[in-house]
Amino acid sequence: MLPYEEALTREFSVPSSIRHRESNIRSQAGQPTPKKQFYNTGAHFLWIGDRTRQLTHAHIEYFRGIRNPIGVKVGPSMANEELVRLLDIVNPDKEAGRVTLITRYGAKKIDAHLASHITAVQESGHPVVWVCDPMHGNTHTSSNGLKTRSFGSIIEELTSCLRIHTACNSRLGGVSLEFTGELNDEGFSVTECTGGSMELSEDELGLRYQSFCDPRLNFEQSLDVAFLLSNHFKQERKEQAQAAKNAANPSRDVLFAELGGRTPAERV
Repeated sequence: MLPYEEALTREFSVPSSIRHRESNIRSQAGQPTPKKQFYNTGAHFLWIGDRTRQLTHAHIEYFRGIRNPIGVKVGPSMANEELVRLLDIVNPDKEAGRVTLITRYGAKKIDAHLASHITAVQESGHPVVWVCDPMHGNTHTSSNGLKTRSFGSIIEELTSCLRIHTACNSRLGGVSLEFTGELNDEGFSVTECTGGSMELSEDELGLRYQSFCDPRLNFEQSLDVAFLLSNHFKQERKEQAQAAKNAANPSRDVLFAELGGRTPAERV
């Protein structure tokens, strides 16, 4: 809501530590380093929606002029060239930490778009943080007319995102979820997204559907996502540690493989 955000925008002196870093970048391009810049004081981190990211429209112009770290939602309709051009506009100095790209394709579309977006950004030289939003691309209307999301689709997009980043020598830096730990007086969670360990069905959505906007993961479903992510990164760390051990002692690795990957106790 631009009128609201503009009313909360103020001009402040740039902190000396940031100004010193910027001066090194700008001096190479022969540009002066501003002593004051505009900040949105209503939030630390703001983002541009997938529907309001047109290059010549007001949202991009506003975000180009503020010093806050910013995010940009990236959906299936974003062309590679458009994404790079947008980064050129909002981060012309290619400052690390300035831009976060929040991808939201949908479970059935992520394979067709994410890898090419990652490659385009890598080739452009823009430093970005990649975040997966597995919620907004997986919204649909249930048979009883309620707006909902499937837990299975959310996990499918999230796991695909992790896989594609690994294949592209990139790294997922975060996940954007809409969830609530809210419980009613009887201690029951909201019922807005189907599936999860509680196996919530469409017929049960109306029991405690309380969102006025987007359906949220409830208490149990949020923990499901947290544990799945935790297990993924735990396994990744184990594999990296094992790979480092094998690299340090390759002969043992060959012998271990010949023995079927079993310990002496297991062979007995």
